Amino acid sequence: MGRSTRGRGRNQRKHRLSQPETQPYNLADMRSTDGASLRYEVETQSIGLALSMFGDVKSTGAYQALERLLPSPRLALFFERTLKDLIRPVVRSASVAKWHLEHAGQPTTRQVHWVDHGGLGLVLARHWTDPQISLRVGRATSLGARMRSARRRLRASGRRWVRRFRWLMWRPPDAGLRSTALLPEHAHLHRAVVHFSDGNDPDKRSDVFWLSHSGLAPGRILYSFDPRLSSNPMLAPHTINEHVLERAHSQGMACVWMEEPMLRRPHPNAWWPSDVSALVRRFRSACPRNDGSQLGRWVSNMAEGLLREVRVWQAFYTDFNVRVHFEKGEGGVLTVYHNVAQSIAADLVGGVEIGNQRSDMASSTAVRYWFHPDHVFFSWGAYAHVALEGSGNRNENLVVTGLSYDVAFQRASADAAAIRKSLVPQGARFILAVYDNTFNANAHLSRGMLESFYTALLQWVIDDPEVGLVIKTKKAAVLDQLPKVYESLARAEASGRCAIIDDAAGMLPADAAHAADFTVGIGISTAVIEAAIVGKRGVHCDLPRQQSHQFYQWGYEQVIFDDLDAMMAALRRYKADPASEPHLGDHTPCLDQLDPFRDGRAGERVGSYIRSLLEAFDAGCDRTEAIRRANDQYAQQWGADKVVRLTHDAGEVIGSFPEVERG
Repeated sequence: MGRSTRGRGRNQRKHRLSQPETQPYNLADMRSTDGASLRYEVETQSIGLALSMFGDVKSTGAYQALERLLPSPRLALFFERTLKDLIRPVVRSASVAKWHLEHAGQPTTRQVHWVDHGGLGLVLARHWTDPQISLRVGRATSLGARMRSARRRLRASGRRWVRRFRWLMWRPPDAGLRSTALLPEHAHLHRAVVHFSDGNDPDKRSDVFWLSHSGLAPGRILYSFDPRLSSNPMLAPHTINEHVLERAHSQGMACVWMEEPMLRRPHPNAWWPSDVSALVRRFRSACPRNDGSQLGRWVSNMAEGLLREVRVWQAFYTDFNVRVHFEKGEGGVLTVYHNVAQSIAADLVGGVEIGNQRSDMASSTAVRYWFHPDHVFFSWGAYAHVALEGSGNRNENLVVTGLSYDVAFQRASADAAAIRKSLVPQGARFILAVYDNTFNANAHLSRGMLESFYTALLQWVIDDPEVGLVIKTKKAAVLDQLPKVYESLARAEASGRCAIIDDAAGMLPADAAHAADFTVGIGISTAVIEAAIVGKRGVHCDLPRQQSHQFYQWGYEQVIFDDLDAMMAALRRYKADPASEPHLGDHTPCLDQLDPFRDGRAGERVGSYIRSLLEAFDAGCDRTEAIRRANDQYAQQWGADKVVRLTHDAGEVIGSFPEVERG
């Protein structure tokens, strides 16, 4: 089995604060009083404290000056999310200590100590309400932290100047930094930009799965490559797979490199704004000079980092006449912060930031808090409204498009047929597609959960000569980190009835589903949901017990299980006699909420919406009118219920899963 490429240290945020010390823990295996993994409690408490602390942030002169400079509702989201991420380690330490107190009677500490907090310590102390675990605040920034920060800045500055010098050496004499010099075609028309994430292979997950159906001239689409966001395993430092470029050229898109080319050869289409600090200078001149508090300094530091990033995107949108940014990234800390800056920049230039659903949207609201700052969000189904409304996001429009890449998902590939053909001659009559996920001490899954999950399924293969497995691992490294299953895995593979898809990043979950009779995923599995949308049965082995998920309302012990033994017993009964478990794995009652279309035309819908936006901008419309026109045209073609205006209040939530009575 291969090993997946890890994200690089350069993807870490510049303003990370030191985490407090804590005793050994694993949030997934530690349970709250409701039986759910402690991770969800930590998220909920972090949100509450962050919201309280944000009231103090808003009262500073620095924030008020920044608010005047960036009049965007997404500015508050940036600080709310930043506060949550920075205080989460402190909240986690307190929760772990309290868990030990309640379960072992004696924690190793009744106090958490936060050092190197950058000025937030006293603010958190004012809002700290835990009666069992106290908070002690240390120095805002220790000498060691200042030295480490100075070294990081020096290294970053050195790398930046090396890159700039190398780019100048590569730069042809007639190339310029402005869009008309780089990309003269369609320079007079408004453009859309798509950031490189998954690649552009139409047979896999693609960033431009909608392009061929949009009716737009491909030259109006910019394909951007940003080394600051390059955690994709397809990318090595400053390099890019040449096949991506060849496809982009054949597709007719224009490629632009942010800051420098990610190639080991010269290329003229590299761009970086000429004045990154323009907004910072305006902020410094407007910021009150009498606010010397620790919190005021922290807000100023965060503001300047945000302003530089906003300036990058504001200049990019202006230079290339971009009015639509389609961003597929979701969830990661780095991606969220860049998306907020992109959305604020779009507010400044009157453009539209579009987000796109990538995974299950009904996951814990606490986990998904402050994830989506977009003006428009493309979702698979209307139930995404549950995750977006009332969870701190600033989306304004929800557009239901159906499962992204549904064409590739619905098509049974030759790889799927080959996998099944290799298992059946060995006696496999009931084949399961198995989906795992990553795990760590802070996640909702643990190593022990993955080991129990795999042990049960592999033992079934060993004991029953009619059972086969197709394992579609999230990353090859997941199986590599489960030594307790090595022996069982080897025995299952030796039977000829267990196949492991090594190309974890390249093959779709549907490839495993099409090779199988049934699907099983650990946690609330997006892969199982995707398989259900394309017509496969599947169950979720929710060992973290996220019982707030709507699957529990109608599908408990039918499509979702919180007990591994109960799930295995149900699968055995189904294998022996499907009629004995007619509802097992059947998502039919909620399919219209997951994806009301299921017709393979999601790319057509996404492409037509983006085309409507650009046509409205070409006609001289401002953002509000452009979105209204695009919404009206979409609703007329696909249904008024497929466009939802989000209000972000606590009113009635639409798109929830139906009440279902099981026979």
